[in-house]
Amino acid sequence: EIRSWAGIPLLVEGEVIGLLCLDRHRVEPFDEEDLHRAKAVAFSAAAAIRKAQLLEQIRRYAMLMERLVDVDQAVFADKHPDDVAHLILEGGLRIGDYDAGLLVLAASDGPRVAAASGAFEELRGRSAPVALLVRETTRLAAADIAPAWGLLPPADDLLLVPLTTGETDVGTLVLLDPSGETEDDRLMGAYASRAAA
Repeated sequence: EIRSWAGIPLLVEGEVIGLLCLDRHRVEPFDEEDLHRAKAVAFSAAAAIRKAQLLEQIRRYAMLMERLVDVDQAVFADKHPDDVAHLILEGGLRIGDYDAGLLVLAASDGPRVAAASGAFEELRGRSAPVALLVRETTRLAAADIAPAWGLLPPADDLLLVPLTTGETDVGTLVLLDPSGETEDDRLMGAYASRAAA
């Protein structure tokens, strides 16, 4: 049973990024020496955590650039459009660590699934619901779309990321998203707009 407790904020440049908690199983308040040592640990821990966060962010941006280079190389090598579509989808899946997804392209006869992966693999080449063509990143319950294809709906929501050049709406990356809203959503938006170009 905790009888004494202290909380030291983990601060980086005035921003609280966490909390170091100390506790004792006896009633004995922490003295100045205890708190001084804890503050030193909190300072070092905050710096290490921030450094790790920045390294992770750099790793994610590097992965985004690698995926875009793959797409660019495929385009310049005159790869078949189906191969380019597959590369765009696979790049998106890897950046966000998603399990499954679709690349839905706008076409004159309606939206079509140009690439599919994971639980959606069997949908490649089929027509797609117009609701999957979006102009802004949004979320949609998979249960709202799955019946249109005769699928059992996955439990996770879908993240819909528009492929747009600003002037032209190319299509949408449809990603099965078990983790909900994360920093990767913004990164996916950057990836999708560059892949669309």
